[in-house]
Amino acid sequence: KGAWWGGMHGEKVNNPPELMDGEEKWRAALALKPRDQQMLCGYATFLAKGGELERAEEQYRLSLSVDGAHVGTLCNYAVMLELEGRESEACSLYGRALEVDGGQVIALSNYGHLLCRHGELDKAEEVFKQGLKLHPGDVMLLHNYGCLLWEGRREFSRAQSMLEKALRLEPDHEATSKALDDMRSDK
Repeated sequence: KGAWWGGMHGEKVNNPPELMDGEEKWRAALALKPRDQQMLCGYATFLAKGGELERAEEQYRLSLSVDGAHVGTLCNYAVMLELEGRESEACSLYGRALEVDGGQVIALSNYGHLLCRHGELDKAEEVFKQGLKLHPGDVMLLHNYGCLLWEGRREFSRAQSMLEKALRLEPDHEATSKALDDMRSDK
């Protein structure tokens, strides 16, 4: 654990289909399909983004009662829990998501990020490597793995390679640009 993980970024969220604005629209949609997995997850995410965390948690739990293996719900609920500081619960949900879909890029990136923050660098590195085998062009996986190599392993050359690859894929990725600049001044 350390402040040095500030260069990493997690908390990427699965975007539910048609993220609607306005609670009335969500309520109307849920009235038509009260146990629709995507709608429940979408409504919960809408509530969480609006800061209504207790109501969001209630909706995430309802969504998981319909289908405990819904990867979008597992990941988005984990993001909310992580942001609330409930990291062990978030880890559990990311783990469940990866049991259902071992290639789920959001779960891989966020779970690896959380493991780094807890000092579990070997396990995080395994997660990032698996993620990059499946998603070699994912900017967040490249960014987070690059930060692990830089801040956790002090392997500047490999870290630079990862971060530069991320920037080639997404030249305007501010967090990666900042991490690369910070790493260069850290050598």
